[in-house]
Amino acid sequence: MVAILENKVNERVGKFINDFYLTSGTTNDYETRRNARRYQMTDTVDVMLDSTETPAEVILATGRDISTSGIGIYSPRPIPVGTEMVVNIDNGKDRMLAKAVSVHSTMSIGLFKIGARFIV
Repeated sequence: MVAILENKVNERVGKFINDFYLTSGTTNDYETRRNARRYQMTDTVDVMLDSTETPAEVILATGRDISTSGIGIYSPRPIPVGTEMVVNIDNGKDRMLAKAVSVHSTMSIGLFKIGARFIV
């Protein structure tokens, strides 16, 4: 059942990429480690952190790249590894909500570079 849900997430994200980012070019840093090709993006990404607080904390971030398995963003603050979140990607033509988990968070020129893997 989990594999079926993961496939549906990959299909939904793949369609979003095909519709809006396929012509943006691919990123090539660390491509040997990737299990899916990443496409450049610079759209607004609202990151809603998993929290018991209401309302949940929302971080206004900017996209870096996206693939069927995850997303890279620039954030004004760190997001600890293992933090679950909902990302809201809005490119002005469409938007996509997806659950993700932070897999790295590193300082990069005044912002934090966050890598997150899409989850079910």
